[in-house]
Amino acid sequence: ARWGEGHPEVVRRLAAALGKKEEDVVRATESLARDVSLDAPVTQDGEVTRLEVLEGEGEPREEVVDRAQWAARLRASVEAAWPELDARERALVEERMLAEEAASAELLARRFGVTAVRIRQIEQGLRAKLKKRLTASLTTWDAEAMSRAA
Repeated sequence: ARWGEGHPEVVRRLAAALGKKEEDVVRATESLARDVSLDAPVTQDGEVTRLEVLEGEGEPREEVVDRAQWAARLRASVEAAWPELDARERALVEERMLAEEAASAELLARRFGVTAVRIRQIEQGLRAKLKKRLTASLTTWDAEAMSRAA
């Protein structure tokens, strides 16, 4: 199964937040799931390697790699937390945190029959929950990276 099939809305929102196509988000996260050689060809004729693509014009490759790794960690944290989120928290993730134009707390408050202050409180708790997951995944990822480097 491809990543994202279980959570198409998360893929859609991440793609929108990153300014990329959904297929690109799925492909990028899948490529991060396995080790690949930078000397591996990316074209059928073998003329161009992954390293050459990374060295192309634009941002330094370290920044590109760092951003891709950060996006993968963030995606994994949101995906892991998704089943535990209630309807209000999911709406906050989709409509305030990942939306290009965030919905107002007042709009969400009217929809859920609570005050805007309550929406902000829920959002604060949600951010803490996601931060905790992300921090745990960073610690795990860093430990794995250190053990591979040794």
